[in-house]
Amino acid sequence: MSLIAALKNWRWTSLLVLLLGAMFLSATSDSSVHSDIITISAFTLVFVGTLRAAILLPLLKNVGLGLVALWLLLGVAGVLDPSNNFGPVFMLVTACILLGCLMVTLSELAHNKQAGLDPIMGAVFGYILIGVSWSLLYVQIELGAPGSFNSPSDHKTSSEFIYFSLVTLTSLGYGDITPAAPVSRLLAGLQAATGTIYIAVFIGRVVARFKD
Repeated sequence: MSLIAALKNWRWTSLLVLLLGAMFLSATSDSSVHSDIITISAFTLVFVGTLRAAILLPLLKNVGLGLVALWLLLGVAGVLDPSNNFGPVFMLVTACILLGCLMVTLSELAHNKQAGLDPIMGAVFGYILIGVSWSLLYVQIELGAPGSFNSPSDHKTSSEFIYFSLVTLTSLGYGDITPAAPVSRLLAGLQAATGTIYIAVFIGRVVARFKD
């Protein structure tokens, strides 16, 4: 079996590994320009891989890839010149891409009748993607309105927001980072509800299909 055929049969598992790698890179890299660009590029690969893994109309796929390209350009521009005014546009594009990737992942797995390990890995990928999605929105909220989150550190990094997003998604709520503004509190509450619903409904359905 060729490498391309193997990746096709294990596409969601491959995306999960890529997503975890991007998260690890974000957590271990410093705050230099080069590391930030590498991290943005890694998440770009995750978005592109998600769009290519799903079965979509060519028009929708091209629109999605165009948004990802725009997200990459805006992200790199923001790293190179933090004083630019692309923040609101970048946040909007981020929300569109992440919502699109989530909808693509959930739709693909919901309609996939194949039983096996890879669909389960796809369900896990979708769950973690929710956490990454919210973390990127949290970053943009904090950049647009500093002080929207209480944190022990003065300089909040993207890895801290990934951590906060994951503990919120899983309803752990350690309390070291907390939302302090109405918008951030609303989003955190919605994320906690989404995580509970996802585990109860979607992953349960995929696992039940695997057992059958």
